[in-house]
Amino acid sequence: MALSFCGSENGTNGYRVTDSVFNNGCFVDALNLVPHVFLLFITFPILFIGWGSQSSKVQIHHNTWLHFPGHNLRWILTFLLLFVHVCEFAEGIVSNMEMNTNHLHLFMPAFMGFIAATTSVVYYHNIETSNFPKLLLVLFIYWVLAFITKSIKLWKFLEYDIGLKFLRCCITIFLVVLYALLMAVEVNVIRIRKYVFFSNPQKVKPPEDLQDLGVRFLQPFVNLLSKVQT
Repeated sequence: MALSFCGSENGTNGYRVTDSVFNNGCFVDALNLVPHVFLLFITFPILFIGWGSQSSKVQIHHNTWLHFPGHNLRWILTFLLLFVHVCEFAEGIVSNMEMNTNHLHLFMPAFMGFIAATTSVVYYHNIETSNFPKLLLVLFIYWVLAFITKSIKLWKFLEYDIGLKFLRCCITIFLVVLYALLMAVEVNVIRIRKYVFFSNPQKVKPPEDLQDLGVRFLQPFVNLLSKVQT
């Protein structure tokens, strides 16, 4: 079967818009790609600049760091997000196999969401390591956009009576909740660290013992995975 983003079933045109673009499921799925593409487009240059320039203001290579508020909760939510994206991708593949033509919109947003979520982990770790919270604003915008686009998809599901008996709807509900919680984590970081929208940002420096470059893993200044291993 030829590759097609929207596909066509029984001679219908998947790109056709009759009443509203939001009534076209393919368009809604394409809209859900926007936040993921945005995150990848913005974060990749930042990561490359940070890795490529030791004299850059964004120092990536550093052995000690301070955790931002909600650090462990963010890791837990992100791993849950990755798992749900895997489920969403699998559901999309199974649904696509039931179609007469390929419908890339059924599983491509889930695949891109998994890539974006993985990138967010790497990006957050490096920003936290560099102790430069202003760059977290990119993640905040991403969570907001992802929450809005996924909420639109859930709204259209409920409007067309696609309820909890459908796995796709359940997955969408989980994603909306996870994006909302991750967005709340970012708001909490802004509230505590005041790195944007405030005239007096809170500057936090690592303790003296953690500024020793020979110290790499010291409780509680390590990530969640390191805590599990110790």
